Amino acid sequence: MSRSRRKTPIVGMTTCESEKADKATWHRKFRHAARMDIEGSQFISFRQYGSTWCMGKDGKQYLTDASTRFPEYLRK
Repeated sequence: MSRSRRKTPIVGMTTCESEKADKATWHRKFRHAARMDIEGSQFISFRQYGSTWCMGKDGKQYLTDASTRFPEYLRK
């Protein structure tokens, strides 16, 4: 597997490896609020308890000349 490369040069704009902890916290808050709403009288918005802007990554970018200038980003 030493020669495996990405086929699509799309990488995240971040130094963060994963958003796993952010997503777990977000879902935990949502599930807690859903359990507290026993009557089910009000609609609970999923976006109310977290935001993608507060997470570790800031989106993705397409590297146009990745194979020549950024070969390290194409590693799997």
